[in-house]
Amino acid sequence: MKIKKEKGLGLRPKEHVRAPKYNTDPNDLPEELKRKIETLEGIESFEKAKMTMVIEKHLFSTDMAKSANRLSMPLKQIKPESFLDEDEIKFLAIQEDWPVSVISPLLEDEALTFRQWNMKKDNGSVSSSYVLKTRWNEVRRKNGLKLNDVIQVWSFRDVGNNLHFALVLVEKSKDGGSSSEGDRCSLPSSRSTTPPSKNDVDGESTSCDIGQGTEAKEQEMIEGAQINDGSSSGNGRTSTP
Repeated sequence: MKIKKEKGLGLRPKEHVRAPKYNTDPNDLPEELKRKIETLEGIESFEKAKMTMVIEKHLFSTDMAKSANRLSMPLKQIKPESFLDEDEIKFLAIQEDWPVSVISPLLEDEALTFRQWNMKKDNGSVSSSYVLKTRWNEVRRKNGLKLNDVIQVWSFRDVGNNLHFALVLVEKSKDGGSSSEGDRCSLPSSRSTTPPSKNDVDGESTSCDIGQGTEAKEQEMIEGAQINDGSSSGNGRTSTP
């Protein structure tokens, strides 16, 4: 379905989406992940699960920070219409919480919350990210995820059209990474309304990212971003589209 770009939906022109470096064919995913997906209730077969790669990214300091407790997926790096329908995009655009099931790199079922975060810039425009939050800190620790690791986030659907995600670790950090909680970044929590520093990028901090490429920093830099979570105003309801 072709979706028109509407104000507030946070869709980005396709030229901003960077081509992945690693596999994008679901048939080439690890066999153990395929088998895991086929064991889930409501999945007829791996072939019918509508596997779609959402994003491939390095883990940034904000993804590692205990105070942030989220995995950030900037909208300018993804194509929401590739794995969400129009109603679901609109549902996320009003910053509702969406409980989802996530398969971790260790092939464990994890219950996380899928949500859109909007960050207001000084010029009045808004930059948005999708995030997986609530228990993200626990998931990354259990799976030994480190700073600068490369992961892919895949979406898939069951027979009831319920949304699921799978996290695939495609490359460990070449410098060994770090499991640091990132406290020195002084990042806002998932309920904070405190503006991040000017070194923050779509919720992903560059000021204390070790070994991040200049290209990634320049692509994601946003001056004067302010997180507009919505939860502080009592709009943090948990529901589904």
